[in-house]
Amino acid sequence: MKRKLRYLALLCVVVFCCVSMSACIPADASMPNEADIKLIQLEPPKEGQDIAIFETNYGIIKMMLFTEETPQTVAHFKTLINAGFYDGRKISAVDTVTKTIYTGEDRTTDTFGKVMTENGKDVPLEVHPNLWHFTGAVSAYQKVNGFNSKYTNSDSRFFIIGTKEASEQTLFQMKEQEFPQVVQDAYKEHGGLVEYAGCFTVFAQVYDGLEVVDDILENVQLKEDSVEPAEELYIKKATLSTYSSQNP
Repeated sequence: MKRKLRYLALLCVVVFCCVSMSACIPADASMPNEADIKLIQLEPPKEGQDIAIFETNYGIIKMMLFTEETPQTVAHFKTLINAGFYDGRKISAVDTVTKTIYTGEDRTTDTFGKVMTENGKDVPLEVHPNLWHFTGAVSAYQKVNGFNSKYTNSDSRFFIIGTKEASEQTLFQMKEQEFPQVVQDAYKEHGGLVEYAGCFTVFAQVYDGLEVVDDILENVQLKEDSVEPAEELYIKKATLSTYSSQNP
């Protein structure tokens, strides 16, 4: 029952965010200047760029990490991987509405997320104008304290956005709220969940294996009235590396 309530709460958050894009943007936030934006996550990985490789029982997902833009989130993510935290970890939720998969849950903690920072505190939100919730984005999951106000810090949990086409409603809202044109154009081309802007830290981008994410979203059987998988779905092994075009 507790598990079902937790997932229902998650779905309520998702529905609220999808109804109003401004729900995820803090009240005192302002849009970044167009000239300051470079959508690095839509570019191919660079030689020597930090990457993470997740081998799931559905296939391999490779993601490039944005170490400079989100240093604290990436550092914590690396610590968790090096400690073997994600090895054997279940993919705990598959949301076919928002096209997202969630993992990193640790039921031995009060918050269901593991923290392995040096000071023992959660990782603060790191929003960067070059990183948005486009298709393939990897974001730290954060516990929402209140809409249009405060969002608490992240832990071991994260989610990946699968292929999700741009909606006309969101495109209209982006225009109305004067999102930078380059972001509007990118969302129209690539899709995603841009309505999550300002809520969650985008710290990585899938550059290889998005088809695995989509396969999970399209084919994994779910428990009745739930986003919880009804079949075995887990991460076999998570490792860190650096990108090389010779061995991508």
